[in-house]
Amino acid sequence: MSGRQALSPGEGCGGCAACGGVVPAAEGLGGLDLLGALGDGYLALDGSGAICAANPEATRLLGRSADDLIGLELADVVELEALDGERRTDAGLLEGALRGGSTAGPRRARFAVRGGVDFVASFVVADPGEDTDQHAVLLFRDITDRWQAERVYRALHRVGRAVASDEDVLDLVSAECAEIFRCDSFICRFDGDGALVLAASVEHRSGDTLPVLADGPLWRVRATGQPARIDDYSTLPEESPLRRRARVRGYTGTAATGIEVGGRMWGAVVVTTTRPEGIRPSTEHRLAHFAELIGLGIANREARAELEALAAVDPLTGFGNLRTFQERLRGEMARAGRAGSPLSLALLDIDRFKDINDENGHQVGDEVLRRVSSVLRAVTRASDILCRTGGDELAWILPGASSRDAVAAVERARKAVAGASMDGVGRVTLSAGVCDLATAGSQDDLQRFADGALYHAKHHGRDRVVRYSPDVVGVLSDTERADGLARQQALQSIRVLARAVDAKDTSTREHSERVADVAVQIAHVLGWDLPRAAELREAGLVHDVGKIAVPDSILFKPSRLSAEEFEIVKQHASVGAEMVADVLTDKQVSWVRGHHERWDGGGY
Repeated sequence: MSGRQALSPGEGCGGCAACGGVVPAAEGLGGLDLLGALGDGYLALDGSGAICAANPEATRLLGRSADDLIGLELADVVELEALDGERRTDAGLLEGALRGGSTAGPRRARFAVRGGVDFVASFVVADPGEDTDQHAVLLFRDITDRWQAERVYRALHRVGRAVASDEDVLDLVSAECAEIFRCDSFICRFDGDGALVLAASVEHRSGDTLPVLADGPLWRVRATGQPARIDDYSTLPEESPLRRRARVRGYTGTAATGIEVGGRMWGAVVVTTTRPEGIRPSTEHRLAHFAELIGLGIANREARAELEALAAVDPLTGFGNLRTFQERLRGEMARAGRAGSPLSLALLDIDRFKDINDENGHQVGDEVLRRVSSVLRAVTRASDILCRTGGDELAWILPGASSRDAVAAVERARKAVAGASMDGVGRVTLSAGVCDLATAGSQDDLQRFADGALYHAKHHGRDRVVRYSPDVVGVLSDTERADGLARQQALQSIRVLARAVDAKDTSTREHSERVADVAVQIAHVLGWDLPRAAELREAGLVHDVGKIAVPDSILFKPSRLSAEEFEIVKQHASVGAEMVADVLTDKQVSWVRGHHERWDGGGY
């Protein structure tokens, strides 16, 4: 091909080297137009950098006819932008390759079409050879949908981990959606006749109240529970407030997906744009993935807040809970300070309670805890206050008791527990640490010193009561306590999330607990020691947490999954591994990641 020409339907390029000699002239194959049938956009550039040939797919993607493109430089038609998070050299690599006529690709960049619709492209630059006036050939295709799907999947990992850590994810989701879909994004909660904005990217502000206008996306989402979108506001009645609002703000498209919490339509994730191309197809369905995670996070928070507000008593032991303990200790310290009377605190721990759970299951562990609580209740005074502050951690407030009196009382309780009958588990013992107000000047010190004494008791033989003394007991540093507490809280959040995922389907309820129990039983048969088996149980309890990234429409699909749907399901093991990576050990993370592997290598 020589000179500049458009490849119209029915024409060929004469079999030039740019096509590897495989695209003959039209008359050579009875009018077959291979370049016209090519699924990729095709542009040929001459030595001056001007476009000299374009196929129909190129004209479609660039929004110009072939005649309009011929003679223009590529920079007059499209500006290449590096993708966020991608190699910044890709756009420059294309420009350099085109100037030098060298080969480059495949690479990715955003094609910002001047006066047209932007898209993410995968491109290749080819050398057309020597027997042609063409200098370089550019092949490109629109991969925006695939690129968005990749970004959505990575964003879901981040949001899922934030939900598991009990973080506020609204701002995170709003920012992720704005970046991925290149739209303004906001998250709102339905409030009466309006919608309260809780997080927003640009156009709106947190705290704004938006009207829920009839026939608009928000109205449809709230009324039907289904995703909604508007691609052409001009189709609405002229007098429609929604049409007038869109005209004032310049909206060209809006998509919204509902956030469901506890069976009610709580709010919506919304994206709006003023860009000429509007909202891409399927955007509202991709928003649904984020909406599901937001709903789960809000449901967890609401459930936790309700329990904290209503539950002042631990249902298993009948003792006060952690909040009750803190409030009662604060009150007793104030009373002792006013009266000048003694006050002691004992912190107790059932020895090797985790092993009891691992070997016998949580039901047996709960029964042991009930039995120990019953024994303690029988040996305490009416004025004493017993609280359960953790899994097997108990606190005992002794008003009017010096540390010496408290040690004697706790020692009697320790002997009573050791002598009690515990069916199926043998002898159960307690370790305890005691401190009084005369030794500690504040509530924080009283708890830290008693905790230090308990730590000393557990690491010096267990089944003993230790009174705090600075000469004998070392107190854990704030950093050591904070690190241990942070890990336990993070792991507990992930367990709550895993139980929520299991509970969504009656067929999988308590699935994670059953898997953990069976795994530990197998470990014991194989001769694993108790600490290693306990690590296995921790991993088993959260092994399926990655299912949070799998849409309900796939999890509960009654028919056979498509290949694409099965690929999404297969990702849940690696997603779960990423979610627990900051909480569990590397070995435990590998167990979560590989929990669908088989001995014959046939898993995933």
